[in-house]
Amino acid sequence: TRGDSMYFLASGTAAVYSSSGIELGRLIDGSHFGEVSILGKGHVRTATIIAMEDCEVYRLSAEIFQRLIEPYSHLLVEMHKLADAKIARVTKNKQKLSEEELYDNFLQ
Repeated sequence: TRGDSMYFLASGTAAVYSSSGIELGRLIDGSHFGEVSILGKGHVRTATIIAMEDCEVYRLSAEIFQRLIEPYSHLLVEMHKLADAKIARVTKNKQKLSEEELYDNFLQ
């Protein structure tokens, strides 16, 4: 699905899963996710986030984000740079994961 919001994990722990069900990591207090979506990068969500315990999560819609960030265009430029770096990192990790899955499947 395409995202229209980003989220902030105020408390709790959540796991990040790939589309194939492999756990990629954990999010802890203070983590955020979904920022690529609100920057208008047009990317389909690349992971599923599942709470591992009770979590307090805050949602920021793309619409509200755009209104808040408008006066701070210099911050928006920096956020786009960070999002581009994250996209590159996720793409690289996805390729690596795909290679590992192929290897694992070959061994079975």
